Amino acid sequence: MDAAWFEAEPALHLLAGKWVLKILRALDEKGPLRHNELLRNVPGIRPAVLSENLRRLEAAQLIVRDVTATAPPAVSYQLTAAAPRLFESLEALASWGRRHLAAARGEQDLSTEPAPAM
Repeated sequence: MDAAWFEAEPALHLLAGKWVLKILRALDEKGPLRHNELLRNVPGIRPAVLSENLRRLEAAQLIVRDVTATAPPAVSYQLTAAAPRLFESLEALASWGRRHLAAARGEQDLSTEPAPAM
C-alpha cells in the first residue's frame, strides 16, 4: 500500500484546488464551453484563476483546448476520455465520505465492518 499512497498524491494535489471540480462539473453538465461561458457557469471564479486552472487541467489531459480558426479565434474547452474514469473514482470517494461522515456523527457504526484487504 505504501506505493499507492505516493502514487495518489499528484492526483489529489490536482483535485484539491477550490475550482477544479467546479470547472469539471460545468464541462460535464454543459459540454464544450468557451472561457466566458465557463466564467458564467463557475460563479465567483476570477478570469486569471480560471485560465490557470484550465492550463493545469489541460496539462493533466482531463480537458482539451479546441481553437477554431475564425476572426477572432474561437477557443473552447471540453472533457477528454479520461474525465469519466476520474468521475467514477470521485463517486467512490464521495460514497466513502458520506459513510465516514455519517459514522463520525454517530449515525452509522463502522467499527464492526472489516477493513478491506490492501
